[in-house]
Amino acid sequence: LSICAVCLGRHPHRVVECTSPKTWDQQYDTFAKRKLKILLTKDGKRLCTKWQQSTGCHEDHMNHHLCS
Repeated sequence: LSICAVCLGRHPHRVVECTSPKTWDQQYDTFAKRKLKILLTKDGKRLCTKWQQSTGCHEDHMNHHLCS
């Protein structure tokens, strides 16, 4: 199983819908949340994953998202 970007768990669950407020082991508050299957920081910035793609993220991107 892949690691959930929200709770960091590898247990079976729908990671695209994970809304856990704590990490899988209940040790820490999570950094991100899901809203309508979009990955956001707790303060509402969208997490950009374009840097993982061959085109990458542009240096002039808007400040409303955070490169992961």
